[in-house]
Parts: sequence; C-alpha cells; structure tokens
Amino acid sequence: MRQADRPLSSWAKSAVVFLAGFCFGKLGLLFVQILIGRALGVASYGRYSLGLSLVMIVQWLASLGLDWGVLRYCAIHCAAERPEQVKSTIRAAVILSLTSSMLLAAATVLVAPVAARRLFDDPELGTTVVFFALALPFYVLVRMSSSFEQSIQEMGRATVVQHISQPFLNLLLLLGALEVGLGLSGAVGTFVLATMISAGIGCSWMWSTYRRLPAAQTGFSECRQLLRYSLALMLIGITYQGFLRTPNVLLGYLAGPYAVGLYSAGQSVPWLLILVPSMLTQPFFPLMVRLYEQNRIQELRELYRKVSRWNFVVVLPVFLVLCVFPQVVTALFGEEFSEASGIVIPLSAAWLVYFSKGPVASLLDMTGRQDVDLLNMIAAGLLNVMLNLLLIPLYGTTGAAFSTAIVIVAWAGVEYAEVRSLYGIVPWSSGMIRLVVVGVLAAVAGIAIQLVIPWPVAMAASIVVYVVLFLGWGQMTEDRELFHELLTALRASVRLRLGVGTLSR
Repeated sequence: MRQADRPLSSWAKSAVVFLAGFCFGKLGLLFVQILIGRALGVASYGRYSLGLSLVMIVQWLASLGLDWGVLRYCAIHCAAERPEQVKSTIRAAVILSLTSSMLLAAATVLVAPVAARRLFDDPELGTTVVFFALALPFYVLVRMSSSFEQSIQEMGRATVVQHISQPFLNLLLLLGALEVGLGLSGAVGTFVLATMISAGIGCSWMWSTYRRLPAAQTGFSECRQLLRYSLALMLIGITYQGFLRTPNVLLGYLAGPYAVGLYSAGQSVPWLLILVPSMLTQPFFPLMVRLYEQNRIQELRELYRKVSRWNFVVVLPVFLVLCVFPQVVTALFGEEFSEASGIVIPLSAAWLVYFSKGPVASLLDMTGRQDVDLLNMIAAGLLNVMLNLLLIPLYGTTGAAFSTAIVIVAWAGVEYAEVRSLYGIVPWSSGMIRLVVVGVLAAVAGIAIQLVIPWPVAMAASIVVYVVLFLGWGQMTEDRELFHELLTALRASVRLRLGVGTLSR
C-alpha cells in the first residue's frame, strides 16, 4: 500500500498540523476566560458566560448544520473526483446558512432585551446578548469555511480559521479593551470584532479554491439530501450545546449570575477533557468518510481503536491533575472562585468515562447514522434538564455538576453498546488495564507528594511519574507505531516550512 493510502499515515499528517493550532487556540480561549474573570469579577463573568452560552446555542440553529454537511459531502465528492459537485455543495451551503444566520441575528437583537428582563431580571444581560448576536453571521462563516478546507484536506487553513485567528485576535483585542477600562462591553465587543476578521480570512481562502472549480447546477435532489443530513446535525449540535449550557442557563434562572460565574469557572477546566480528544479525533473525520465509503471497514475499525486508545492516554493525566489538584481552578481565576473547585471532580470523572470509549458520535455522523446520534443527544439533553431542575434548588452549583456527570456516564454506556453492535468495534483492549494502573499510581504519588511540598511542584511530579510509568511499562506496539508516524509527519512538515523538503514522486 502506498504511503498516501495508509490511514494511519494520513491521519498523522493531518493531526500534526491540527494539534499545534488546536492547542494554541484553546490556550488563547482559556486565557480570555481567565482575564475576564479576574478583571470583571464573578457577576460580570457570569453575564459574559451566560450571554455567550445563549448565542452559541442559537448559532447551531443559524448554521442549519450545513458546516457538517459541507465536511461530509465535499469529502465524498473529492474522494470520487467530482469537483463540480464540490462547488455546488459549498455554494448552496453558504447561501442558505448566511441567510438563516442573518435572520436569527436580527430576531435575537429584538428578543434578547425583553427576555433578559422577564426571565433573568437582568437588563445588562440583554445588552450583552445583543452584542454577541452581531457576531452570528460571521461565526457561521468561520465554521463553514473551516469545514470546507478540512473536507479538501487543507488542514492547515482549517486550523488557522477555526482555532488560531479568532482566539488569538480576541486575546489581543481584549488586553487592549481592558487596559482602557471598557469592562464587559469591551470583552463582548472584542469577541465580535475577532470573529469578523476570522470570517474574512476564511472566506478569502474558500473563494480562492471555489473560483477554480468547474461550474455545476445544484439539483433539487442533491440540495434536499444535503439539507436532510445537515438539519439532523444541526439538531444534534443544538442539543449538544444545550446539554453543555443547561446548567449555566438554569443556574442563571434559579440562582443568579454569581452561581453562573462559579459554575462556569469550575466547568471551564474540565472542558479540557472535551477539548483534548478533539485534537486527535477531528483530523479523523475525513478519513472516516473515505474508509467507510470505500468499504474499508477493517481499516476503519483498526484506526478507530488506535485513536480511541490515544484519546485515553492523553485524557487520563489531565483527569488526574484536575481531580488530585482541584485548587488549580482557584489559582487560575482568583480566590473569589474557591468554591468552584468542588465542581471539577464529578465533571472530570464523567468526561473521562465518556471519552474512554472513543469518538462514537463522530463515527455515527460521518457514516450516515446521524439519526442514531440525534436520538442519543435528545435523550441526554432531556435527562440533563430534568436532573438539573431537581438538584439545583437543593444543592446549587454542586447539584448542577453531579446532574450533568450522571447523564454523561449514562450517555457513554449507550454509545459503547452502539459502536459494538453497529460496527463490531470493541474500543477497549487489555492494554487499557495497564493505563488505569499507571494512572492510579501517578495519582497516589501526587497525593503523597503534596503532603510535603507545595501543590504546583507536586502536580508536576505526578505528571512526570505518569509519563515515566507509561513509557516504561504502559505503552504498546501500536503506541510506538503511532508515535513514529507523528514524528515522521512532524519532520516532513518542518522540512516543508523551512524549504528543504523534497518533492515526492
């Protein structure tokens, strides 16, 4: 098999580019959250988080899920060498999503002030949501252009548009806004401006490819197929965002901005357990489509197991740090957020369980079983609402954390059963036991060490223990193979950037 046809090699090349940009972008987002929390306090940080949460839910509706439709169908047409269909797909997707996003942005601007007064008794929240709504059409264009670049294997451009330009610009602009004392309005305004600039970058790259493609007429049946798939993904995205944001919204309604601020701080760090697997999984998306469409099911199963294992390898030390050293939350956001540390442990444990079985939802979506994923997501979302309504009045932010954690674990069990029954994939192997033992030993070492030395040093020591034990006893042959592919791809990327690479025949 040629090197270019090897799934692991193709994944590694995309992953190296995506990993660097993803880490850079998410660190930028985390710094933005920390800056706002430290500069504006718990209540204003709560308004910012709540306003952003509401608009992020709306943007899934605004995009109609067409960014996912572009990712899947443009990848299919590229694999089948149908460039005219690629052009018709992206044209239809941009027109439909841009129209929808502008209409919903206008509706949000009209409704937000009234809703904020009546539902949250907080007029300032209404102003915050109005400013966030101005970013909706541009945010949709960012997602659309990034998905298009990813579908045509331009992973570098996709990474810059979605994970580097917006958070980096947002951070720089925020520093300036806080320096001149603009406060909450400045924080929201810098988000909007950074999103507009990122959309311009993405659209310019997308246009440079689009204008070179042969013209094609978009048929009604093709448009209907694209919309059917995309609308299902839209509903999945809305439900997923609703699932993530439900505690914030219900805390805002039942307990006020202060509780939202505490929960948002405690939730933001466990979200690393959501973000870290994305670094390894998102470059896998076009490969899922290609291998499934070409009926290379065994290769799909093998690569899925490897990616799932490495998800767990990377997520496990993050989980250990968050659970053994929850005071990291207080250190990042300030002493005012000390109560948020109790939110970290249940959410971190739940997300560890969820990601240990691999990217089941993405596999369902990329192989045309999006309806199954939608049913899973609706059930999880409804259960999360019910449990939060039950436990928040009794236990506040702690009740919100445990409600969400219970639902995440149940959701993981359902998806594990589905990936076994539908694809014949068993994501766990005997090597997972070694990883669990390595993790337990590293956690015990961290707990013992912090009894005699400060926790930041103990945290670093526990990570060193994990790495040493993993390299010495926990790793398997497939880990070494994957590490070799990543190093090969990294060397090739560096040589290409330095202009010393050679053209392959």
